[in-house]
Amino acid sequence: KKNLFWYSFITIEDEINFVLNSIKENMDGKYSVTNFTIVLPSMEKYLPKIAGLFRREGIPLSIRKSEPISENPNVKALISLLKNYSKDRFSWHDLKVWLESLLNLEINIFKNFQDNEIYNLDIIFRKNGILSFTISELDILINKYNNNIVLETIVKLKNELINFRRLTLKRISKIINDTNWYILKNNNILAIKTINNLISEIISGNEKYNLKISEKQLIQEIIYLHTQLEYTPIKSDWGVEIVSIMDSLNLKNQFVYVLGL
Repeated sequence: KKNLFWYSFITIEDEINFVLNSIKENMDGKYSVTNFTIVLPSMEKYLPKIAGLFRREGIPLSIRKSEPISENPNVKALISLLKNYSKDRFSWHDLKVWLESLLNLEINIFKNFQDNEIYNLDIIFRKNGILSFTISELDILINKYNNNIVLETIVKLKNELINFRRLTLKRISKIINDTNWYILKNNNILAIKTINNLISEIISGNEKYNLKISEKQLIQEIIYLHTQLEYTPIKSDWGVEIVSIMDSLNLKNQFVYVLGL
């Protein structure tokens, strides 16, 4: 059974002091700092006051704050891959972002390219002033570097891009979903799951309602919508949990203080 109590305060300082004293009283018993959660309506308004006061009292905080998934490097790599999938011409910049990412090491879409192979390709594209290209245009480079040690890498890239073009967006989503993400840390896994859920929902919605939207249009929708999504990184800090209202679903601590209501 859970008890719910409402209190009214004149100032934010009074509200924070009450929470602090309540936590200190309960910590004198069987509870530790990890049994408490404080939900804030505004991180910007409340957190500086709470952090200073709790630090002076020697009470540690574990702050959970949502971050845009678009800022996660692995999500950036995945978006770079989708951008190239949706265009008639491949962007070397976007392709390089993908090839250098951890995701390419784990996802069975491209063969792994070694650092020296990516470096050599980058030099070739720069020397030839190539920012974007088609698969057929790679034949020009193959002929030009026919007797060069980089020939094998260029041919490898061409073959991988041919296979990539044969994939469907649904197949790409399934490959990502079926990947074992043991190499990534928890925060990156959360970000990847969030973006892949978005991709899956857009694909299934298009099929369910028979919208017949092209894959290129679906990708443009994914690229736009992913900038609106956030995820909450997992923090290992030991202390009183601090979360925003947006991140306050499924709280399980014994004591939850919701401020600013």
